Amino acid sequence: MISSPAIDNVVTPNSQDQELAKAGRSILATASRQDQTAHLHIAALSTGAGGGEITLSPSVVRVLSRVFDELAQGHAVTVLPVDDELTTQEAADLLHVSRPYFITLLDQGELAFRKVGNQRRVRLREVIAYKQQQYERSTRAMQEVAQLSDEMGLYD
Repeated sequence: MISSPAIDNVVTPNSQDQELAKAGRSILATASRQDQTAHLHIAALSTGAGGGEITLSPSVVRVLSRVFDELAQGHAVTVLPVDDELTTQEAADLLHVSRPYFITLLDQGELAFRKVGNQRRVRLREVIAYKQQQYERSTRAMQEVAQLSDEMGLYD
């Protein structure tokens, strides 16, 4: 599990949070289905001193929808800027690999990093890009294996 000052605000939903997230997800999905390029106007109501109205851009609606999706499923959520830096352990945890293996990837030049003293720091953006590249590579490899198996008649 990643733990750092950058990830202090992890929200772990309880059952009430999950139900509210499902409702929020439904409302956002309905609104964004009508026009995925339109801005969404919402009213913020409060039992206290008041509320207000705000306008959300389509990109913010997509982020909120994703947050609601995860919370509705009972998953813990946090929001981080992609330029935040991670320790090697945090990055390894995010990739589901060991720290020594991750350091090997850094030493091989697979991801950019900087040193702070003798500690390596990696931008979250780099880790996400690497994870996406690995996913794309494995998807292509699986497609090639399936195609070869089909050509060899192994699926008949």
